[in-house]
Amino acid sequence: MKQTKSSGAVFVLGSYNADIVSYVSAFPKHGQTVTADSTKILPGGKGANQAIASRRLCSDTHFLVKVGNDEFGKQAKAVLESYGFAGLYLNQSHNSNTGTANIISSSHDRNNMIAIELGANCTVTQEEIDVVEGVIGKSTVVLTQLENNLDAISQVLQLGSESGAKTILNPAPYHPKAQQLLPWVHIVTPNETEASSLSGIEVVDIESATSAAQVIQEMGAKVVIITLGSNGCLLHTHEESTHFPAYPSHVTDTSGAGDSFNGALAASLAANQSIEEAVNFANAFAACATEKLGASNMPTLEEVNTKLSNLTRNIK
Repeated sequence: MKQTKSSGAVFVLGSYNADIVSYVSAFPKHGQTVTADSTKILPGGKGANQAIASRRLCSDTHFLVKVGNDEFGKQAKAVLESYGFAGLYLNQSHNSNTGTANIISSSHDRNNMIAIELGANCTVTQEEIDVVEGVIGKSTVVLTQLENNLDAISQVLQLGSESGAKTILNPAPYHPKAQQLLPWVHIVTPNETEASSLSGIEVVDIESATSAAQVIQEMGAKVVIITLGSNGCLLHTHEESTHFPAYPSHVTDTSGAGDSFNGALAASLAANQSIEEAVNFANAFAACATEKLGASNMPTLEEVNTKLSNLTRNIK
């Protein structure tokens, strides 16, 4: 099913990180130094990536983010303002630096290794959230991840849940206290590793993913979507489990693929798509995102609709 421009509002609480990306022929072994083919500094952060993906599809996307009083913070301001968010709530910490991510990306298999320093992302205050409480209350979908301080994440999810919004938690990077947030979460979107940590069941295939999703749902989330990389994703509701195979793509860069999925999912739900339609569209959006270089380099609606047209699937 083709997607059109979203009509509801999406609110994202999330991170901004400066991505320092080194492209290598092969990952270094323990204690080994390798020479990078090239290195780039790109905008990133799970929150920023997801907000940008949502903005591609939904003009009424709002983003709350915090950076440091440094050069990366200045770059963040310029980058984020260029996307034309309906609301950009860019706060600044005077005591913490802008978040950074050191990424090693393999030119051989397109996989990556990432180490992040969250910095200012973890200093979001209650007062900064109070400023946007009215915006959250009017939002159709509220989306967040775990690259901010947990008290801020909890506050936003509770506000979204109480207002009747569909709340989405992408539990990445995984934190043991993520389980405590699930009672305020409508949809939780772990990948295989995060689902394994949340459920205690090692996710290695569709069957084990289904078992893990059932355990996670019992923790409080109404809907569980486990992203499975090249195997697509699994949607688990109270009624049934459905596997969505990945759309074919000419992979250039897998960094940000999960973020693209979450942002597109939020925008699709804001457009009043069914959960099955939203997951299918987000799956295609993520496939298109892997064909682009850079975690925040998101596809256009037209590109995604072309991929959907080339491989029609029956969606409920």
